[in-house]
Amino acid sequence: MFPMKTGLALFNTAPYAKEVYPFLYPATKLPHMPNRSRQLGRFFHVYYHSIPQASGWCAGALLVSMWWTCYTLENKTISVAGAFAYTLAESAFTTVERGQAYTSAGQFFANVVYIPIMLRGYPTALQALTGVPAASALFVFLYPLNIWFLEVVQDLFILKPIFGRNVAWNYSDYADEALTGTIRAGHAPAWWALGAGVWLGFPAAERLVRELWRKT
Repeated sequence: MFPMKTGLALFNTAPYAKEVYPFLYPATKLPHMPNRSRQLGRFFHVYYHSIPQASGWCAGALLVSMWWTCYTLENKTISVAGAFAYTLAESAFTTVERGQAYTSAGQFFANVVYIPIMLRGYPTALQALTGVPAASALFVFLYPLNIWFLEVVQDLFILKPIFGRNVAWNYSDYADEALTGTIRAGHAPAWWALGAGVWLGFPAAERLVRELWRKT
């Protein structure tokens, strides 16, 4: 599942992977670039990073404003709960994939912004484009496309504008990466499993959140 690049291809990309995962590739290092975020420390299991430029703070503030204004209370609850749950899942996954747990505050923030689109926008778009009800096997089969789209959007429109780079993940040292380390074909089995979990579990989670806010 984890085919790595070798030779010159690995030599050229390893520093970018190490920039995200400092415990990798001890002999490699990128030169200091002031427009790229630095890892500052860790709070419990979540690593946090600097925001190197004023434009990053502006981008973050704009996204927070959009999230606060455009999402319902129900969607806000789902996004925060889902983002927290993902920090635990990603820590476990990187332990298997990279040999050490890693998740980031940047990933948490990007998920808070995007999770309602991932969970609710995807089935709506799937039914509109295919005419097939979302509660079908096609929902799970195409779920990797949903996550790869999420990764591209988070990379280009959330993480890089704020941090100057993707502080959440970098797959550039894998042989099956694409889009300069933004996505991996080999992650499809994990995304199918996630799709199955969402298909089976999210409707119940939605009902729980609605009942919670109905009673408050």
